[in-house]
Amino acid sequence: FAAAVGATRSRRAFRTGLLVSLTNPKAALFFGSILTAFVPHDASPALLAGIVGLCAVLAVICHSVTATVFSTRGVVRAFDHMRRLATAAFGVVFAGLGMAVAYDSVRRF
Repeated sequence: FAAAVGATRSRRAFRTGLLVSLTNPKAALFFGSILTAFVPHDASPALLAGIVGLCAVLAVICHSVTATVFSTRGVVRAFDHMRRLATAAFGVVFAGLGMAVAYDSVRRF
């Protein structure tokens, strides 16, 4: 019975994680702006399929590593202590990147 409950929880967690990843606006902005700058405008369908496939494989690997690492007690405890600092640091980085993109857009205009 415990194994069936664990499997159900795992499926539900996987489905929730997949939905969050697929509906993440930051990912859509990344692929819609930054990644497309590096894809040639005359890219073949095979190249585009390869890019999509590579992105999918990398996403699975990255999310699997993150899930594995953050499922350990020590990392969860350390993250709880560093959460505010990490949030502030990433906020500053994202704000800086946003300002750089805005500056570049204004400069080109």
